[in-house]
Amino acid sequence: PSLDHLDTVIDLAAPDQRVWAQVIHVTSRGEQPLFISRDYTPTQGRADFWPASTIKMYTATATLELINQAGFSIDATLGFQRLIEGEWVEEVDISVREVVRRTFDCSSNETYTLLLRFTGVDWLNTEFFTPAHGFNHTALMRDYVTDDARPWSYQLSEAQRISIREGSREVIREHQWSGRSYADERGCTIYNTRGDANCTSAGDMAEHMRRVIFHEQLPEGQRFEISAPLLDWYRGDTRERILNNTQGDNCGGPVYSGIRRVFNQPILHHKEGLVSEYRGTMHHVHDEESNTEYVASLMIDSPSEQVIEKLSEELARMMKTPSAYVHLGYLRDYVNPITANLVTYSEEVGTLQMMVKPYEEDGFSLEGWTPLQGTSTPIDVGERSHNLRSNCLNESGQLHIRGRLETANGIVAWSDLHYVIVDHTQTCP
Repeated sequence: PSLDHLDTVIDLAAPDQRVWAQVIHVTSRGEQPLFISRDYTPTQGRADFWPASTIKMYTATATLELINQAGFSIDATLGFQRLIEGEWVEEVDISVREVVRRTFDCSSNETYTLLLRFTGVDWLNTEFFTPAHGFNHTALMRDYVTDDARPWSYQLSEAQRISIREGSREVIREHQWSGRSYADERGCTIYNTRGDANCTSAGDMAEHMRRVIFHEQLPEGQRFEISAPLLDWYRGDTRERILNNTQGDNCGGPVYSGIRRVFNQPILHHKEGLVSEYRGTMHHVHDEESNTEYVASLMIDSPSEQVIEKLSEELARMMKTPSAYVHLGYLRDYVNPITANLVTYSEEVGTLQMMVKPYEEDGFSLEGWTPLQGTSTPIDVGERSHNLRSNCLNESGQLHIRGRLETANGIVAWSDLHYVIVDHTQTCP
């Protein structure tokens, strides 16, 4: 698929909203997947937003790489110390399993900060955030707890010592920030008055998720140095939910809600983020029922749940049938006939019509819909706008309503769900 209509889909779903986005459509070709990537023009390489908690995934992946290189498992214990007046003071012991799990269990700021302390700002920004690892616009320098939140906080001026212990083995990791401003070097612009901001791009976010999920199918040069058992655990292939956690205290959030409006039982790997002015996500979706798979990253300059939910839903519709898409605009109520404005994208000729079902029935089910008489219209290839008008109706009531597009080769795309109130006493010309 070309994904040429990505800009239109986002603009229709979130009009007048600033958005940063990247999508990667995945088509399985035997053991070698085919990836087609498209950015919301022109945001792929821009890092002018605050990434909030989305970047916690970066520190988790980096930690697993360091643990693997040192020959430890996720059950190794990390013992954190800081240097005070020449003495190493012990602060907290925690297993790798627990510190990563809690970072994805509804996004602990404390354990994210420990991951940042473990990797260290200098190593993370010079050895991990490299083009070879898929990073071109990323810098992390700031923890997410206050300076007095001991034992969790990470003050860059303080020397750090972390012992990695498992069985009879112990490895010591020591570091202290060099004073280098990676935020300035990478062009971070948001909350960067001190030169110690966090920033990334939608392109880096989507690429990172792609490399974690499809590690085994990628060329050697694109793989992280993480063993299969660690990756299997990280992706939730075992009984523990890490990247695929949608449980707990609403860990799925509005992104999962939007995706579930399109797919019944999708596999979701994700990391969401929210701060006062920005909300975002990077996620991987695999729906076996419809044979749909894709990666997406989204950021908006708003804390709105409704906007990120709507964007996630419409991207899911686009990726489910990438060669056909239909958008239904909001409808007027207390009308007769029903009129609707729609936008379609299709790579084949086809037919568009409005579909209705009683409001008392399940609007999210694709069963039980009937055509709205008078609304069937042929569509041409490309992106088109349509104004449909039904026949006159002889009964008042509330109806579920959706747009349905079927191409010449039988590809079917549905719009999102709306409702309309009909008043049959209105004069119907």
